[in-house]
Formats: sequence, structure tokens, C-alpha cells
Amino acid sequence: MKDSLRRTVLLALLGSISLMTLLVLPVMVGAYVDHLGLSESEAGWLAAAGFLGTATGAILFALRIHHLDLHKIALMGLSLMIVCDAASIGAVGLPIALLTALRIAAGFGSAAVYAAVMTTYARRQEPDRAYGLFMAMQFVFSALGLFVLPWVVPDIGVTGLFAIFMVLDLAALMLVGQLPYRHERLGQVGGTRLEWNVLLTRASVACLLGIGLFESYNMAQFTYVERMGQSMGLDADQIGMTLGISTLMGIPGGFGVTLLGVRFGHFKPILIAVLAQVIAFCLLLYGSTLGSYFLAMCLLGMAWGFTLPYFQAIEADIDRGGTVVVAGSFATGLAGFAGPAVAASLVKPGDYSVMLMSCIVVGLVVILLARYVTSRVKPIGR
Repeated sequence: MKDSLRRTVLLALLGSISLMTLLVLPVMVGAYVDHLGLSESEAGWLAAAGFLGTATGAILFALRIHHLDLHKIALMGLSLMIVCDAASIGAVGLPIALLTALRIAAGFGSAAVYAAVMTTYARRQEPDRAYGLFMAMQFVFSALGLFVLPWVVPDIGVTGLFAIFMVLDLAALMLVGQLPYRHERLGQVGGTRLEWNVLLTRASVACLLGIGLFESYNMAQFTYVERMGQSMGLDADQIGMTLGISTLMGIPGGFGVTLLGVRFGHFKPILIAVLAQVIAFCLLLYGSTLGSYFLAMCLLGMAWGFTLPYFQAIEADIDRGGTVVVAGSFATGLAGFAGPAVAASLVKPGDYSVMLMSCIVVGLVVILLARYVTSRVKPIGR
């Protein structure tokens, strides 16, 4: 099947739909609080329940991805998501344990679709460009969702939110045909190496650790960006404007990867982007104005959207069959839990200095891990 731009975009649409509950996470938390009567803590755990299913699915699919038909597992995943979203509508008002179980199962289905898309991109001649476009598409969906949904959720409630997810899942069924069937993948999975053998190499371990740490410190700072703005004395409108614009900055970040590809390798782009984030953390640490906050948030948003596709491309370089790429979603899923949890133990009321210093240190460790991996793995497109 030809790797056209049209097909790349359609697969990015499919993958983004599978991640919708993550991309509009703040809206979901607010809806659970306002319409289900949950506390913020309870709403956070319920919204994060899908990540548990996603992480579980990711590691299971990673261990068998060479032997799976991507077309079939995507259909299975979407079908499970549709059933769970429909059942979630009926579960509203029932014991919260039932809704939690349904969101975990929906997360498992999401992992199947995401694994299929990421594995398809992994066999590209220059996967960097495909992952960059995919990342840009995710930021587009996130920006649209975070802008539109707060206006409509007060009227449609949680049931309406699940209905929107279900409609998107149904629409995504029309995109599954862009995935390769099993017979089209024969000879493209990098020989006969078993998935475990691929995952246990030093390069794989270092890469997964690197992408996990990168995602963890980004999720840590993202959890407290609004509170940090308040600690600087900024008002709600200034903070909201800044966070909205900084989210959009992830779009040019992803497109930047699509344009650059492997022109400068993998390490140099990661180095520059992570150092930009270090500068952003210093601005948050020592700045106290709207200008420093705005610049820091924009640097963090753009660098986040720019760096992640390069790490995903390195995963594809290690194994074109998709084992490391799919396992990477397990690493980032765990990081989504760990980052905010560790950050919560480091912050004090109005004082985020320890957390920010920790983010700087972890960022430097990520640079070292990226250097190690890129010195041993050659980009596919070079």
C-alpha cells in the first residue's frame, strides 16, 4: 500500500480519534465534577482510568505486534470503544465502579487503534515526518476540543460527551481501510527477532526510559501550569489566553518535524528542544511577569510537540515492526501517572521551585539518554 500524504493524514485522524479522551482530559475532569457530583480527586482518578487500560493494552500488543493483523486489531479496538462509550452513557448515575471499568476497557481499545497506527508509521522510509504530522494533528484535535467542548458540555452533560466520543469512533471505522492487512506487512518486520529480544536490547531500554522521563516531566509541569501562573499574580484571563496559545504552539512543533525529517539527524533536534524547555523552566523559576510566563509556556508547548515524534522515530529505527513504538506508549502512559504524582510530592503552597529544578535535572538526563541511543541507532531515512 502506497505511503501517500493523503494516507498519512487519514491515519493521523484515526489515531487522534483514538486518543480523544486524553486530548480533552481537562474537560472530562470538569464534566465529572459538575455533572456527576464527584470531588476533583475522584474525577481525576475516573478520567485517568482509561490510561490504565491503554498502558495495559500497549505492553500486551508490543509483545505480539509482529504477529498481529493491524487492520483486525484496529477494528477490534474501535468496536470495543464504541460499545464502552455506549454503555458509559447508560452507566451514568449507577455505581462509579461500573463506569470506571468501562473507561478502562475503552482505554484498552484505544491502545489497539493507536498501536496499529504507530506500527504502520514505523515502517516508513522517514517515520519522523509521519510522527510529526500525527503529533500536529493531535494538537489540532486538542485545541478544538478544549475550545468547543466547554461551551457545550454544560448543556449536554457527561452523557452527551460520551455520545460525541461514540460518534467519532463510528466515523473512524471508515478510516481503518488505510491500515495494512497482514499479508501486506510480510517481510517488513525486520527479520525473525522476537518482540522480547527487541525490547531487552540496551538501545530499546534507553529509548523507552528517555521517552518516559521526557513525558513525565512534561506532565508534571502541565499539571501545575495554571497554579504557577496564579503564584505570579496573573489573573484568570491572562492565564487562560497563555495556555490556549501555548497549546496551539504544539501544532507548528509537530509540523516542524514533518518539514525537517532526518536532515539534522535525531539527536540535534532533541538537544535543542529539551534545552529550550530548560530555559522555559528557568523563566518559570526566576520570572514573575506575564511576558516570562507566556514565553515559557510557548517554549514548553512547541518543544513538547517537536521532541516526542523524534523519540518515536528512534523507536521505529530500532524495530520497524513496531515493537518499541508500541511499548513507548506503555512508557508514556506510566509517565502520565508518575509525573503528576511525583510533582505533587515536591510542590508546596505557592512554591514550585523544587519541582522546576527537578524538571531541569530530568531534562538533562533525557539529553544523555538521547545521545546514547542515537549513537547506536541510525535513522532509517539516512
